[in-house]
Amino acid sequence: MRSQCLPVPGIKLPLFFTGIALIAAGLANACNPNPADFFDQGRTSLTLELPENIESYSAEDCRACHPEDYEDWNDSMHARAFVDPIFQSAFRKEPAIWCVNCHAPLSQQAFTQTSGPYVVLEAEALEANDMQLNSASRRIQLRNEGINCAACHVRNGKILSSRPEYGPLEDMTPDGTVAVSKEGPAPHPTVYEPRLSTAEFCAGCHQFNFPFDDPAAIVHYGDEPMQNVYAEWSQHAGLKGISCQACHMSRDHHRLYGPHSPGWLSDRIQMHARMVETALGNVVVQCHLVIHGIGHNFPTGDLFRRVRIQIVINDQVLVERSFGRRILDRRHADAPGGFYKYVSEDTSLTPNEDLKIDHEFQLILPRIPTLQQRQNLSYRVLYEYQNASAAHAIGCNDKNATNCLHAEDMFILIASGPVAMPRIIDPRSHE
Repeated sequence: MRSQCLPVPGIKLPLFFTGIALIAAGLANACNPNPADFFDQGRTSLTLELPENIESYSAEDCRACHPEDYEDWNDSMHARAFVDPIFQSAFRKEPAIWCVNCHAPLSQQAFTQTSGPYVVLEAEALEANDMQLNSASRRIQLRNEGINCAACHVRNGKILSSRPEYGPLEDMTPDGTVAVSKEGPAPHPTVYEPRLSTAEFCAGCHQFNFPFDDPAAIVHYGDEPMQNVYAEWSQHAGLKGISCQACHMSRDHHRLYGPHSPGWLSDRIQMHARMVETALGNVVVQCHLVIHGIGHNFPTGDLFRRVRIQIVINDQVLVERSFGRRILDRRHADAPGGFYKYVSEDTSLTPNEDLKIDHEFQLILPRIPTLQQRQNLSYRVLYEYQNASAAHAIGCNDKNATNCLHAEDMFILIASGPVAMPRIIDPRSHE
């Protein structure tokens, strides 16, 4: 049984977001383990007080003293949360304020021109072209940092740290301006915040329901999970006390390894494929996919992510199967706008109690390959960020290529290899 947030009674789920699902967003009221003092579910941007001795909200100001953390963050999806091509293709289609509140959450990153629950992209473009508007230029540069250091580590004029040696607020030096660790005084007020190391901290951006259009609010959530990562985690890795950070921040802490890290994924995947001729005369490929160390469903997160297994001959796809969620719209007289969204199919793979996905299946070849072709028969495992139906939803077509992505932005190859052939028995061996 799939784990979900509990639905909000009496709320129908309407059509609102027609593009690619967001990398991060607010959390629905019905499933909100995240404290409100961190994130408020995308309803508003974060208004933060700068700590003493910190001159700006930019990650560049952290770089001099924290070069390794900066480089890790700069290579992460947090740093690319706003400029990521997949997000941008959807945002151009539907530039909702709540998208910005999560992908660039600081109030200093916000768009200044809005219309109802949407930002006015054209007005921002005009400001960016006016070199005299230095404040607009700084705001755009800061917005392009996405989810930067301040978004997670600044609250109430203090730097939050997950390192216990900083101690709570009352352990600060008497003047209240400098925190002391085993390494000596910090140049800014720093306090220990244990929640930074919990899955609940991540849930504020990675567990939320579908929103629907409400002119009276920036975002109004329905009752169907749009991203269900925290709920899935709570049924698997969460039962073993393994946090999100234990897997995704185990190396190079702020790099945040995940589906955009091909090597990180490839290290966890084993795939075996063997061709078999059945008694009915069909030729099938028996597939055995094993993925280690998965604390939630796979794939998870964004709506259009799919794992695609292909059987190919010389790069020609013969047959394939994909795993993931399919989201459809259904007309309903009581829903705002007359539509609501629902999950029509969920074939995402679920880990077992050992946090391992162990899945066997068969793919029937459409034709029997020749002996020569069998030597070139191979498999590919792709992690797909956007597929053809998703591209069409955001307006990618022959008449409009603006929202079309390059192939390298749509998927990555995470495993490949030859398809094993049946062992041929020499009849003479039985003489």
